[in-house]
Amino acid sequence: MYTRLFQDPFTSPALRQLLSAESYMRSMLEVELQLVRVQEEDGQWPQGTAQQLREALEGVPLLDYEVLAGIGLGGNVAIPFVKHIRECLPAGLKRCLHYGPTSQDIVDTALMLELRKALLWFERKGEALEGHLRQLVEQHRHTLMIGRTLMQQALPITFGLKAAGWLQAVRQANRRLQGLKAELLQLQFGGAAGTLAALGADGLSTYDRLAQALDLAAPAMPWHTNRQSMHALFTALDAQAVSVEKIAGDIALMAQTEVGEVAEPAGEGMGESSSMPHKRNPVRCALIHGATRQIHGLVTTHLNNAAHPHERALGGWHTEWSTLYEAMLLLGGALEQAEILLAGLEVFPARMRANLYTTQGVIMAEPVSLELAQRMPRDLAMAAVKKATKVALTEQIGFTEALYRDELIQAALSRDELEQLAAPESYLGATQGFIDRVLAQTS
Repeated sequence: MYTRLFQDPFTSPALRQLLSAESYMRSMLEVELQLVRVQEEDGQWPQGTAQQLREALEGVPLLDYEVLAGIGLGGNVAIPFVKHIRECLPAGLKRCLHYGPTSQDIVDTALMLELRKALLWFERKGEALEGHLRQLVEQHRHTLMIGRTLMQQALPITFGLKAAGWLQAVRQANRRLQGLKAELLQLQFGGAAGTLAALGADGLSTYDRLAQALDLAAPAMPWHTNRQSMHALFTALDAQAVSVEKIAGDIALMAQTEVGEVAEPAGEGMGESSSMPHKRNPVRCALIHGATRQIHGLVTTHLNNAAHPHERALGGWHTEWSTLYEAMLLLGGALEQAEILLAGLEVFPARMRANLYTTQGVIMAEPVSLELAQRMPRDLAMAAVKKATKVALTEQIGFTEALYRDELIQAALSRDELEQLAAPESYLGATQGFIDRVLAQTS
């Protein structure tokens, strides 16, 4: 009940299927079978042993009640799993299975096989988000809106520039996550204490060849209690969560009734209230926020358990399993919601322009002050503009009119010059250049 009611709505159905318990068990089995094959090639087992094992286990249920019950007894899934599949083998094959590795070798290496699939899935989702954001940037690079700092109106920008900021952050997070592949997708194979002593002189050869068989990197040594790559993975997942949380947060604020600059994609029943028929709630933004904020907590849990003692952790390693999977599933849900949100985002340029004049145009005080400071002492210029700003807000008149009432300003600047300085589109600085640079980086 818990997962279906309170967790699944925030996660990705597609990723839940891709990273299922059954899939993980198949990955563990593949690690075990490839190890037997490598050992067979070294002459440790008779020719055909690996194939016989594969055939004997074909169709055997890998996840049953005994395996699930045994996890709590052994402390990890590999112990009851190996016991279960060994019981399904003929007597002559039992001894060949799981010769040399420790449980963590199987658990961690199977995780790498699963992560390879997950990283590809995240890469495709990230590319889709970048595509939708590029479209927004290109379509609205000249759409004027107000820039806001400390939640207050600041200076004019364009919606394209805001979307370019979203695009740059998403791109950085995507590249960071995908850049982990070489560091992350590594074999874990060290035996009981990280020495492969059970394999004797064949240890290093088996180590390298098993990595090759599984298409994983062979690190210099086992990493049972060196969780640097996992640390990098958790923080990279969090960075991607932050990038979409930022987008959802901005959109939710821009979609407030009093602001009305954007709206989530409409749909039957989407965003409806149980008691207020007029409401259209930003539900996708809420789901993204709900997912990403959980991710931050899960990452914190990992960070507090990332230093593992001695040659095998007591609890730190065990803490990774559920936190990592939950973080990935939640991130998958956030990315899917963000993709739908951006693909169908409704943008209202007229409302954006109207909001530029909510404060009678006093947002243009900076360019007027800078120009006046070229023609009179700076303190006089600042004081005159500040006085005009107060007049505009108090009397609810246009900023240009309030400026022109001031004799000092009138003597320094013509009405045409003031109107030009007070025009929002005249004070966009390097906006188009920044947009071009972001688009060039993400092409």
